[in-house]
Amino acid sequence: MRITADIRGGNLDAIHDAATRTLKARTQLETGKRIARPSDDPGGARQLLAYQTTVAAMGSYERATSVVLLRQGMLERVSENLLTQLTDVLNTTTGALGSLQDGEAGVRAAIAVASLRDGIASDLNTSVQGEYLFSGSEATTPAFSKQGGQWVYGGDTARVHVAIMPGRETPISEVGSKLAQGTASDNVLNTLESLITALDTGDTATARSLLPAVNDAIARVIDMQNRLGVEQAAVAAAQQRVTTERTTALSSQAALEEADLVAAALALNQSDTAYRAALQATGILNQTSLLDFLR
Repeated sequence: MRITADIRGGNLDAIHDAATRTLKARTQLETGKRIARPSDDPGGARQLLAYQTTVAAMGSYERATSVVLLRQGMLERVSENLLTQLTDVLNTTTGALGSLQDGEAGVRAAIAVASLRDGIASDLNTSVQGEYLFSGSEATTPAFSKQGGQWVYGGDTARVHVAIMPGRETPISEVGSKLAQGTASDNVLNTLESLITALDTGDTATARSLLPAVNDAIARVIDMQNRLGVEQAAVAAAQQRVTTERTTALSSQAALEEADLVAAALALNQSDTAYRAALQATGILNQTSLLDFLR
């Protein structure tokens, strides 16, 4: 039989094909990945990119919800402190009203309320990682400071929002002026300053007249707690959803990307056998003789 160029070319193609399949199978066994480059599976590579994008996006939302829940937890604790301290102001003042004519009783009550005022001011200036929680969007500015004997709000009226899932944002800051003052004529810190003076000077009428403002402040704190509870539930639900979506995408990514090692080992054995056979056949074809030239 005459050995033609087509025969030799066919054997070279068989060698190249077997070598390519051997390299692919060996790569899968070494890396555990079915798709090492887009050319391995163009359609699968596109789907793999989509899964990776989803995993990254859901991971970002997952981290955001964790931060939000941390800050909401801090706001919850602060609101509990505020509620306790404002209630103590009411109880201390109410208990002292009947004996303000006794100078010592008024002074003791004034000292107690002054201590509570300091605690309330400190709570309203709570910060997390250098950001003040009650300054609206002015996160680097303390919510309240004393200027010229008066407590002044230093934040703004905008709340900072963070995306916690696609199409959903939630606030991570509070507007301190709404909490401390609302629609009242003055904020609760200045109200407490007036109350301290009234207790210290034995001014029963003024002290009694300031108690409704303290009650209103308590009501505003309770309103914030109720709203915060709703927001916490929404964030927790969002976190569960994005975690589920991320886990699902990771599973789909792994199923698409990871190689079947048993199948890869079998493919490696088959391609290696084919490669050796093609090499042997090509070697035989290249052993030309005088008879081959005479044919």
